[in-house]
Parts: sequence; structure tokens; C-alpha cells
Amino acid sequence: MDPRQQRTTDALRGVIMQIATEEPIEQVAVAEIARRAKITRSTFYNQTTSPAALLTQYLSAELDAVREGFVERVTETTGSLADMWAASEQELVDHLVRHAAIYERSLAASESGHLGPTLRSLLADHIEQSLREHLTQFPQVAPESNQLDRDMYAAFLAHGIVGTFEVWLRSAAPRDSTAPTRIILNSMPPWWFEPLQR
Repeated sequence: MDPRQQRTTDALRGVIMQIATEEPIEQVAVAEIARRAKITRSTFYNQTTSPAALLTQYLSAELDAVREGFVERVTETTGSLADMWAASEQELVDHLVRHAAIYERSLAASESGHLGPTLRSLLADHIEQSLREHLTQFPQVAPESNQLDRDMYAAFLAHGIVGTFEVWLRSAAPRDSTAPTRIILNSMPPWWFEPLQR
């Protein structure tokens, strides 16, 4: 990436991460981002398709790193699967803590008490994909081994995990950052943590 492109990328990242703490990303105008980043609208659209897509791009990079770390632990070590899972869940919580102002702003704007569609989809899609990949790699973990069943398990668990995060984010600060991981692990089906057959 040439220096000019890097400056534009850095400016957009700084602006989108700040503005998402001020208003729900679904309500952010491209013109406002362009003004703050000191770029044109055409330059913005050369980089991305919408404010929501831009925020998703940056937050997804962190979430993808969490997934990669989990896959590495599972495939390269022989420790407890529950411990590996707990470590990854805690990394997700750490992500929420780092960007609490963004997630809290989205919750505050919602009459339903849920995250806005952009952030809820971001988390749910990431977690569901991670679970689905794990069950595909180790199909013997689940009681049923066909793909449809594995997809349904992944969807059910992913949306439950996101709901846990939403309840935790709605609670008063200071929050116990270990609480979501504890609740999620206690709620997972017992078969999930059975030793993997390698």
C-alpha cells in the first residue's frame, strides 16, 4: 500500500471508530465520515461500500484473529478443549471491552435492548462461522454428524452467545469481565468439550 493510501486508511479507521461511539453506525452519513477524514465521497467509496461495511471491516479483523488463535490451539496442542474454548471466549470479551463505547452506543439506541443489526450480525456471523468450522473439522464431537445438524447447532449456540454478551453489556459498570465466559461455558452442551479424536 502506498503512503497516500495508508494515510486514507488510517484516517478512515480513526474516524469510523470514533463516530461509532457517538451514534449508531446505521445512522452515520458518508458525508460526515468524508468531512472528518478530509477525503471526498468518491475516495470513501473507493475504499468501501458504506459506513457499516467500513466498521465491520475493522472489527472483523480483530475477531478473525480470535478465530485463528482458537484453531491454532485446537490443532497444535493437546490441552483441555474447555480451557481452549474459555481462552477464546475471553478474547471475545476483551474485544467487547476494548470497543465498549461502540457496542454500548448501539445498545442505547435500540428499543429492543439488542445490538443494532450491523454489530449483532458481525458477532453472530463470526461466532457461527467459528462453530461451524469446528464442527466440520471434528464432526465426531456432535451427537449428529450430518451438515444440516451441525449448522443448526452452530446457529443456536452463536445467537445464544451473542445474547449473553448483550445482557452483559447492558449491565452497570464496572462489569465482571469473566462473567460472560463463565456463563457461556456453563451453558454449552456437555458433548462440546469431549476429548477430540485426532
